[in-house]
Formats: sequence, C-alpha cells, structure tokens
Amino acid sequence: MRRVTAALVLVLLPLALGFGAEEAGPGRASLDFIGRVINFVVLFGGLAYLLRKPLKDYFDRRVRDAAASLSGAAEARREAEEKFRQSQARLAGLAVEVQDLRRKEEAATREDQEQILVAGAEEAARIQRLTAQEIELQLKAGVKELKAFSIERAVVQAEARLRRRLRAEDQARLIDRSIERLAEIHEKPGPR
Repeated sequence: MRRVTAALVLVLLPLALGFGAEEAGPGRASLDFIGRVINFVVLFGGLAYLLRKPLKDYFDRRVRDAAASLSGAAEARREAEEKFRQSQARLAGLAVEVQDLRRKEEAATREDQEQILVAGAEEAARIQRLTAQEIELQLKAGVKELKAFSIERAVVQAEARLRRRLRAEDQARLIDRSIERLAEIHEKPGPR
C-alpha cells in the first residue's frame, strides 16, 4: 500500500509542477528550471525507490548465477584437467601395453614358426619312410614278378629243349620209370 501511494505521488507531482510552470510568466525561467530539476529528482528518485528492491534482487540473483556459473566452470575445468591427466596416464600405459603385446605376439609367432618347422620336418621324415617302404614293396613285387617270369621262361625253354631232344622211345622209357616208382610207393607199407 505504501508503494502504491509513493507511486501515485511520483506520478502526480511532476504534473502539478508542470502546470504551475506554464501559468507563471516568462520571468520565471529560473523557477521553471528548478521545477524541472525537482521533477527529474522526484521522478528518478521515486523510480529508484520503487525499483530498488527488485533491481537489487535481480542483480543479486545475477551475481549468484554468475558466481555459480564460474564455480561450475572451475569445477568442470578441474574435472576436465583430471580426466586429461588420467587419459595421459592411460595413454602412456597403453603404449607400454602395446609394446608388451607386440613382444608377446612376436614370441608366439616364433614359437609357432618353430612348431611348424618341427612338424614339417616330422612330416617330411614320415613321408620319406613311407616312400622308402613303398619303394621296397614295389621292388620286392618287381623281383617276385621277375622271378615268376624267369621261371616261366625257363620252363618254356626247358620244355622246348626237352621236346626237341626227347624222342618217342625216351618218352616211353620215362613213363615206364614213373609207373615203376608209383608202384613201389603204393606197395610200401607205412606212412605216405
């Protein structure tokens, strides 16, 4: 209520002073100037009086908001710096970890190569053994085949010689001798 009264006075006072200045005459110019100054002081003084608390609250709130923003920015900056330090430390740790992984991978690769070489040598030796066995089997089969062929050829040649040399009377004599042997074997008692 007090503010409403003060606002009403502030609005009406300049009007009252303004009417009084026009009714006076031209000699009152200095009084007119003083009226205008009083009008200015009253108007802006009243505005300052009325707006003092809202403006003070507004500026206090702005100061608090700015301080909170600065505080938040400072906290965010500290957090960002901490994250940066952690990232730098982790990055350095990753570099060491990458080197360790490379060393381990190189060692594993060497071991794999050695295992492959050993397995390859074992496989080559096994293939050589199998090849030698196969060659030996084929050689034995070939020798057996050659012996069979040689025997067959020898029999054919012997038969051909015998046929050329053997006459009918020699054949008859051989047949008779074979019959006599069979008869002796058949007449002998005992195991046969």
